[in-house]
Amino acid sequence: MISKASKLSGVVNKVPHWESLLDEYINSCRSKAFAWGSFDCVRFADGAYQAQYGINLFPPFDYNDLKSAQKGLKKFCKTLDLAESVDQFLPRKEKMLLSRGDLVFHNSALSVNVDGVGGSIGVCLGTKIALVGESSLQFDSIETALFGWKV
Repeated sequence: MISKASKLSGVVNKVPHWESLLDEYINSCRSKAFAWGSFDCVRFADGAYQAQYGINLFPPFDYNDLKSAQKGLKKFCKTLDLAESVDQFLPRKEKMLLSRGDLVFHNSALSVNVDGVGGSIGVCLGTKIALVGESSLQFDSIETALFGWKV
């Protein structure tokens, strides 16, 4: 896990062959179904970050439903807003500047979207983004992203 104060994206070196490691990670997630605390947008984004840097981005905490996820957000990030939580770890980026491996904020029927969270975190794959869907990963155009974060 990185320090919230340091916002290390781009400062530390990505692991060698991070592109192929990210591909392997995305492929390993293709048929995974949404599950709070084990495969949701936060865990998916954290795995994508780990594929690129070899370390976790977000603090580890256990949760298994919306209520316990919100409790963890409030404890570690002092907010229930998902985007504001990620802002504490990574610098924001305009969607037109996003590149492969960056994290993306999305609000669509394709992703699992929960009231009170504000959207879903996905992973930029270039012209597409990968998002956690109810029964598998979903893919959408980068144009549908609201904004993102530099990884």
